[in-house]
Amino acid sequence: RVNQRHNGQILPLIRIMKYWNEHNRHAPTIGSYHLETMLLKGFEYSNPISDVKSGVIPAFRILQSAILSTCNDPKGLGEPLDADMAVLDRVSFSAAAQTMADRLYGVLISEILGLHENAIKVWQTVFPHFPDYEQVFEAREQYWRPHLIELRQTPVRLLEAALVLDKLPRLADE
Repeated sequence: RVNQRHNGQILPLIRIMKYWNEHNRHAPTIGSYHLETMLLKGFEYSNPISDVKSGVIPAFRILQSAILSTCNDPKGLGEPLDADMAVLDRVSFSAAAQTMADRLYGVLISEILGLHENAIKVWQTVFPHFPDYEQVFEAREQYWRPHLIELRQTPVRLLEAALVLDKLPRLADE
């Protein structure tokens, strides 16, 4: 339901955020289901996003605040999903999410100015193993052109292309 309201963009966004959660070096890793639940709750009543890119900063902002509150199991099968999470871990995770959102504001400026290489360098600080500029455009040539899919040259689209091409490790679908 939430994914439909957001033009089918929430599930790919959650996948990217799970990737960040598994690979971030700035905060403790939280459970995949916990992260997904916080994001689904956070996007439930927000303005619809048009694409994954427009949802990344709001996703970090949602995580920044939601991690500080109790996250009940939406299925009601047990204790809260964060019952074992220490206060220090919550604060550390919240601070990391805030830092990532703040960094990504710089990406928006770089993109507006056409500085895609700079933007990709910032994405690499947020998403470890993010492909470099040359890798991404090589992948673009190999995959997108033969399939006649237009690809805008923005870092999130490039991240999506890299995921499709298995240039980044995939997380198991849950």
